[in-house]
Amino acid sequence: MVSGAALAGSTPWRESAEPAGSLSAETMGVVLDGRAILAPTTLALRRGAVTGIIGHNGSGKTTLLRCLARQLTPTSGVVSLGGPVAALGARAFARRLAYLPQHTPASTGLTARELVAFGRYPWHGPLGRVGPQGEAAIDEAMRLSDTTGWLTACRAASASGAGSPR
Repeated sequence: MVSGAALAGSTPWRESAEPAGSLSAETMGVVLDGRAILAPTTLALRRGAVTGIIGHNGSGKTTLLRCLARQLTPTSGVVSLGGPVAALGARAFARRLAYLPQHTPASTGLTARELVAFGRYPWHGPLGRVGPQGEAAIDEAMRLSDTTGWLTACRAASASGAGSPR
C-alpha cells in the first residue's frame, strides 16, 4: 500500500501551506471488497515540481494516481485542486489536470505530439480545431516533459515503459 512516506519530493499536506492550483489529498484511501487497496494517504504535489511515486508491484501507486486524476473515486478522504475536485465539472477539471496512463488504449499511427494534442480537447470540444494558442500549449507541455526532440516523431504505440509519453 502507498503511504505518505513513499512519495519522494512531495510535502505533507497542510491546509495553510497549499498553494493555489496544487494537487493534494487528505486521508484519501480506497477499500474494495473489504480490502484496503490504498491506505489513507495525505500528500501535496506542487505545481511545476517533479514527484516520484515509488513502491512494489501491487502497492497502490496506480490506484493513487487514478484517484488523483478522478478516474477512481476514493472511499475516504478528499482530493483537492485549489478546492475539492468533486465540485469541479468534467470540463473544468480536464482543463486543470490531464491523465495519461502508462498503457493507453490502441493509438495506432499516432505520434507522441498527436497524443499530447488530445490534452487540448477540453478547450476546443469535439468539432473544434487546435489553434495557435493550443499549438503553443502542446509545445510547452512537450518542452516541460522533455519529449520535444526524441518523441515528437515516435509513434505513441511503439514507446513503452520508461520511454512512454507522459
